[in-house]
Amino acid sequence: MSSRETTMFLVMVTISLLVSSLLCLICIAHRLHLDAIRRHQLEVLEATTTLPREPSMVVTLQNSGLDDCTIQSYKKVVLGESLRLPGLNSLTCPICLVEYIPGDSIRIIPVCQHCFHVQCIDGWLKMKSTCPVCRNSPPDHRENEKA
Repeated sequence: MSSRETTMFLVMVTISLLVSSLLCLICIAHRLHLDAIRRHQLEVLEATTTLPREPSMVVTLQNSGLDDCTIQSYKKVVLGESLRLPGLNSLTCPICLVEYIPGDSIRIIPVCQHCFHVQCIDGWLKMKSTCPVCRNSPPDHRENEKA
């Protein structure tokens, strides 16, 4: 290799290292700039918000489920050896996806006749007032009291 080729090689290596370093610096500067913009946006948001800043503040959502009295009023059966369920129900609970076995307590939604393990559907109905399968709203005894 001649000295001219060696010099050319060194120049090329130097240029590649400089270009790579310059690209890395540009990326780092861009990232720092974006972080500064986000910090500024958060500061503006915090300065303009009217919400209390208590760290112990707990947000509670309104419960849209049914009360215990209504849930308990729905028919409950204990499965026998035949595992026969009313309607077009499968042999697994649609909520927990576990197969029913003889002796399981099953609750039946009155409107649609869908069946579930008692513990599964009771928990669901406390949070949501609709059937998890068809989304129909079962009757609420509070509606009858208002009439």
